[in-house]
Amino acid sequence: MNYAHYSAAELAQDSYFQRWVLGQDTSAQKFWSKWLLEHPEKHSEVKEAIRIVQLLEFTPELEQNQHFVDVWKKVHVQTLGKPQQPRWLRAAAVWGGLILLSGALVFWLTQSSPTQTWQTEAERGVYTLPDGSSLTLNAYSSASYQATDDGHRQVHLSGEGFFQVEKKNNSAGEPTRFTVYTSTATVEVLGTTFSVTEGERSTQVVLSSGRVKVISPQQSSIQMQPGDFVEVSAQDSVLLSKQVNPQLYTSWLEDEASFEQASLPEILDWIEDRHNKAVVIDSSVNVPDSATFTATVPNGDLNVLLEALAITYKLTINQDNQSIYIQIRP
Repeated sequence: MNYAHYSAAELAQDSYFQRWVLGQDTSAQKFWSKWLLEHPEKHSEVKEAIRIVQLLEFTPELEQNQHFVDVWKKVHVQTLGKPQQPRWLRAAAVWGGLILLSGALVFWLTQSSPTQTWQTEAERGVYTLPDGSSLTLNAYSSASYQATDDGHRQVHLSGEGFFQVEKKNNSAGEPTRFTVYTSTATVEVLGTTFSVTEGERSTQVVLSSGRVKVISPQQSSIQMQPGDFVEVSAQDSVLLSKQVNPQLYTSWLEDEASFEQASLPEILDWIEDRHNKAVVIDSSVNVPDSATFTATVPNGDLNVLLEALAITYKLTINQDNQSIYIQIRP
């Protein structure tokens, strides 16, 4: 479908667009991320449409959302006495107050700076953002940047990126915000270094330094400290948090996975997080945490790593598309 001439209101009514905003459909996420890069002139309409979907609290029940649209159209016609082109910003008047929020949003969007976009193919890319912050995009990732008139810096990310954020103040001397959006999470930053990975199953955030807040679509949030790993599930938006070694989770910046005296549980956690595979350990496996592993694996090659672990710990390791099975070697 050609969305190039869609308004924000029309985008918000589109079920394929709703699936993207609600994080339901992997193909929709890929389509809209690519479409945004190809149509930077539509960034404002897309942001307004996303806000409309969020304000009207659409749910994963798309049929229910369509019923909501159909009912509104009937109410709209009866109220005004004649058919009109469907406009969600007019519909906001039915729910009071919402029209003020939408109007403020339109004004805010018109005060924004031009959008800048970046996309990588098979290689990483390193970019300096207009505010002086640094962004490293992993292969096959994309990002767009825009700043509002009051200095609020915003990045929409698809794939994986490592950020080094510069602290900035507005004209009143107050710190300006830096926010990263993925399809399933919002990351609010002041000045810090962190990694964000958007995958089919979740968005993962690893904090190296500073402080950030991760917010789910349901507005649950976690304040992160250095060394924290937070994951937002794409299926149910649940926030999970644990402590990790940030250096291990950002080793992709050097095209490698570097383990320095890492315990086996730590390594297996990393495998689950990075490769989206469940690790199933036989009850006979009993490796003490004191038996650490030190190695550098080029490109984070999972097969090479598993082979090294099997040799080091005398294990039998097998895998399929979804799981890794670990047993004591006979």
